[in-house]
Amino acid sequence: MMLRFMKRSLATAALVASVGFLVAPTRAVAGEMEDLLKDGVELLKRGKTEDANAKFRAVLAADPSSDDAYNLVKSTDFRVFLEMLKAGGNSEQVAARLLDLSHQSETAKSQDEAAIKALVTQAVRGKDLGERMRAVHQIVASHGEYAVPALLNYLGSNDIDARANAIIALSRVGMDAVTPLAAGLATGNDMQRRNAAEVLGRIGDHRALPALLAAAGGEGMAAESAAAAAAKLGGDGDAAEAYLHLAMMYFHGDAQTLLNYDGTYTVWSAVDGELTSRDVPQFLYQYEMAEQACYDALALNPALGKARSMIAVTVYAELSAWDALGDEAKASEGLAETKAALDGAAALAASTGTAGLMDALAMAVHMKHGDAASMICSAIADLGVACGCELAGGNALTEALTNADKTIRYGAAIALLRLDPGKSFPMSNLVAKAAGDAASEAAIQQVLVIDSDSKNAMNVQRALNGAGYHVVAAQSGAEGLMIAKATGAFDAIVVRDTLGDITTFQVLDELKRDFRTDRIKTVVMAANADLGAATSDFESRGIAGAAPTSDDSVGVINAVKAALGDGTDRNAAMANGLSVRASNALAGVRGRAFMLKDAQPGLLAALRDGAADDVRLAALGALANIADNDAIDTLAGVVARSDNSADIRAAAAKALGTALRGQEVSDGAFKALLEAMGDDSVAVRTAAGGALGATKLSDEQRAEVMTAHRVN
Repeated sequence: MMLRFMKRSLATAALVASVGFLVAPTRAVAGEMEDLLKDGVELLKRGKTEDANAKFRAVLAADPSSDDAYNLVKSTDFRVFLEMLKAGGNSEQVAARLLDLSHQSETAKSQDEAAIKALVTQAVRGKDLGERMRAVHQIVASHGEYAVPALLNYLGSNDIDARANAIIALSRVGMDAVTPLAAGLATGNDMQRRNAAEVLGRIGDHRALPALLAAAGGEGMAAESAAAAAAKLGGDGDAAEAYLHLAMMYFHGDAQTLLNYDGTYTVWSAVDGELTSRDVPQFLYQYEMAEQACYDALALNPALGKARSMIAVTVYAELSAWDALGDEAKASEGLAETKAALDGAAALAASTGTAGLMDALAMAVHMKHGDAASMICSAIADLGVACGCELAGGNALTEALTNADKTIRYGAAIALLRLDPGKSFPMSNLVAKAAGDAASEAAIQQVLVIDSDSKNAMNVQRALNGAGYHVVAAQSGAEGLMIAKATGAFDAIVVRDTLGDITTFQVLDELKRDFRTDRIKTVVMAANADLGAATSDFESRGIAGAAPTSDDSVGVINAVKAALGDGTDRNAAMANGLSVRASNALAGVRGRAFMLKDAQPGLLAALRDGAADDVRLAALGALANIADNDAIDTLAGVVARSDNSADIRAAAAKALGTALRGQEVSDGAFKALLEAMGDDSVAVRTAAGGALGATKLSDEQRAEVMTAHRVN
């Protein structure tokens, strides 16, 4: 009996040693196709494109079913598909076809504990290999990562067969198992942690590296296995820093890190030695994963200030993602709790203090997350500073005044006005002008340019900015997707026909898949010689048009204009809110650090016909603080127009009084104020009278005022 047990155990152990990404025996065709794919990718890397394409065509010639494709995708390192997608041509077409077929066979992953327990028991303790493999296949298809906790428990079992079978099952779950299995390295006994480390080493996913480095710093067999697994992944160094790097990758939506292509949005962590999970909304998933990695870093090194600052960045990125949701989505079931949690997280982020938020601002700017950066600027202003001395040497807030993204420039300027330091500081001369520009913002359409050619991206950005658009540039496909999803506010996205990291097809497909970006107009940009081909190649992706590169800036502008058409601008409310905030900040300044006169042109522009009353009132409130001679004619015109509301005319009269204070009054301004003194509104009459009283009137003018509006 003992001999038979040992033979069976040795046979199982041998199977475990060779399993790799184990494919169900009934799916030999998937194994053959996997070999073809890997051979093709190796040929691609060696520059043998034709030979590689022959391998890829052979895969499709096998006429795989959706189940075949599903098994193939699950049994193949997903980075193989990324390499194929990036290569373009036949390789991209084959990869896209296989992923599409696989998706047809996908089912929503179930967290049914009873069903998982039954399948895991069968996979671990089944009587024969066929029975166990059928259970494993069902686990992969129906439960994926959610089966990891149940399988994890068997990794520390005294039953060698149970351990071996659990290893086989987890290896088959593959990359889906990585995040819960990595978190599980901090749970269970030494045997369980050792086997978990070995499985992670076998899967070979870089997301496990920080957890493996952390486990390698412990004791016992688990530490040795973790160190060996980390070495397989090519990693060494500080575990906390590795977690921080992983957080950055998640935040950016890196294609090789954010591998939730099964549509599960679950964050795993170890709490008090137990593996726990929490589901998060799809639109927050990448930020929640980044935040968890930061907390894991802090658990290892509480002094790692960059991790605290990164947590603050993720919080404000999440808040901006929330703001980008439509009203219907915000009101949906379950999201009320999400908003409450985000508000609490914002308070936690603010607790990092001014220095921590300054670091967070520098990170957000570096990662080109304009909305998060603007929110952090506001949080810094909420905290306040004692005086201008903190600004004397320059910092992230003052440096943001020269950023190419005006969302960041405006946020910094408004924050600095609210801080109202007592003396000037480096670049304080830029603040009022930027705030004035913010106050003048109308419903400007926003465009994202995605181009790995940094020079071309900058030139296109400059051309479109000059045409009146608000333009942000991204220098990779992954970065562009991150920015697009973070704000959801772009009207158009211009993407280059070839990118350095992922394909343009991937970018366009992902934009259409995500509810935050699916309605954005997309324009493909190519060199003039390739423009016709680009139009033909990408029209199936629903692009709105094609544009030349920056060699023809007029062509780029015309293509974007054609794509956007004359539709109603959706950004009016956002622009109005920005204008009001900027004007209110200018109205509140009492110190002498800023050249407030530089804001006046923008404030006067905010008085344009058609502007919302709240925008005009806020601008007039600021002008009441800073108006001078250059504002007199515009303000007099506002006072004189009877179709303006009484509140607008009264505010304009008050601002006109500021501009005229101690001066002789022109005929036009005198006439406007004189007529306003006879207005039905007491507020208008009072403001006009006060304005006239502040001027240097002639005796004749004073007599005319008294005669015209004599009170009987």
